[in-house]
Amino acid sequence: MSDPVAPFEDLSRFILEKKQIRADNTLRHTVFMPNRNGETSVFRISGISENQIWEIAVQVSRIRNKELFGRGDIPVL
Repeated sequence: MSDPVAPFEDLSRFILEKKQIRADNTLRHTVFMPNRNGETSVFRISGISENQIWEIAVQVSRIRNKELFGRGDIPVL
């Protein structure tokens, strides 16, 4: 099990479905909502570079065999 997410930590949600993006290229609020099993897949990005974040995003899209449309970053607090 992972350590609890700390206050002021930054998280990223990788966007793997086009329907999560509005026509104006903003993300729908549902991107950060839990799915049916009560979970949401996010990645801790505090302290790593932009390149490292995108490398992880590409790896995730390959593992899930889905196209990568972008990412949404959010601070915990």
